[in-house]
Amino acid sequence: MKKKAYLASEHYRERNYELDQCIVKFGTHAATLYRRPESKRSSWFFRIFIREEKRHYRQSLRTTDLKQAKSLVTDRVIEILGKVHSGQRLLDVSLNDLHRQYQIHMDHQVENGQISPNTWKSHRYRLRLGLEFLKGLEKRYPNALNTRLSALDGELFNGYFDWRLSVTKGKGRTIRSDVVRDELLTIRKMFQYAKKEKLCGEKAIPSWDFIVETEAPRRKRLGPDDNRNFKQCLAQWAMLDDRIAGKEKATYHRMLTLCVIRLVEATGMRSGEVFGLKNSCLKRRGDDYIVSIQAKTSKVRRSRDITVLADSFGDWFYRWQRHKDKDAYVFSPFDSGKTSCRDTFYHQYKSFRQELKKVNLDWYDLYHCRHVWVTHRIHAGEQLYKIAQAAGTSTKEIESTYSHVLTEVTTKEFNKKKVIPRPDGSHEVILLDSIVAPLEMADEIKGTKNARSNK
Repeated sequence: MKKKAYLASEHYRERNYELDQCIVKFGTHAATLYRRPESKRSSWFFRIFIREEKRHYRQSLRTTDLKQAKSLVTDRVIEILGKVHSGQRLLDVSLNDLHRQYQIHMDHQVENGQISPNTWKSHRYRLRLGLEFLKGLEKRYPNALNTRLSALDGELFNGYFDWRLSVTKGKGRTIRSDVVRDELLTIRKMFQYAKKEKLCGEKAIPSWDFIVETEAPRRKRLGPDDNRNFKQCLAQWAMLDDRIAGKEKATYHRMLTLCVIRLVEATGMRSGEVFGLKNSCLKRRGDDYIVSIQAKTSKVRRSRDITVLADSFGDWFYRWQRHKDKDAYVFSPFDSGKTSCRDTFYHQYKSFRQELKKVNLDWYDLYHCRHVWVTHRIHAGEQLYKIAQAAGTSTKEIESTYSHVLTEVTTKEFNKKKVIPRPDGSHEVILLDSIVAPLEMADEIKGTKNARSNK
């Protein structure tokens, strides 16, 4: 009869793979003594579940005597529990183990609303690249993704940059160094998580010696005429371009792009919030729509309801929208209402950017439309916390991003008041206007003349 090959990671608790099981209690812990089936007089083994590591620890007791095995296991378990309580890692996990555990951790982050599904999706792609890089190091790590974390040296990621360049070059493409840097930062987060969970030491944390210069902000600050020129160019491209005359699908997609941009500029909604809107999220109320923004489509993972003027949607609902089912997206491609218009929009915007380039506005993007809305609300004198609530952001974020606008508005208000010191050391605050200001100036001149004559 062929002897059974025992694989501890798979066969424990399996029938006929752990013979003569005997449970030994240690307070709240229990160790299982057993023999393996591959030999007639197998040594006794034991396994114990390490709660802190969520895995079984197994070891041979090197004796065929059960009585002696029970005596030995007591000393071994006491030693093991002492190491665990001191924070020492007993079981060395592999790259595959870490990747699976980190995925579970990040899935929980998404469920709790701490990161968005799209963010986790991009991180998963970057992690896959990191694992592909490690799989290619066969000579150094022949076990590939089954390599233990203790065997890894983080400095090996110095070769990641050249590897990414060669991969993209082989596909006939190029890649920016800052993109590679961002990939490495994501990969390093997984190993930092491993260190925090005491799965690895500092040596395994990825490190690299190439430096990426900090890029200048891609989004320029809007000038006085930029928004007006942008809207003129948009109207020309969407409605007056002879190249799409008579082409129903092309015209529809351009009008979709136009209406999305107008809605963002009228409400301050984020792009993902607009792309995620379904017809069921809108309720007509007089001349307005109550728009329910879902937490799953929002960057901050919080839902909110906003009131939007019907004019903000233009004539989208009356003339252009093709898919009006309750579960259809408000803005969807020509052929299907079950698909968000995200990809369609950015494909169209790429074409539109060529027109913007002619007026030196190719840097203008959908974010600037949200920026225009917030800026207008600040100039209108709205309270910052109200703007933050409507925009789905924080007051702190607005104060940081729009500090130049706030300074402009604040100093304008300062200029409406004048402080006049009194002889007794007190002060008088006077509100200035077109009539009061000249009178004040006259009074100051008169006071100065009287002071000189008294001297």
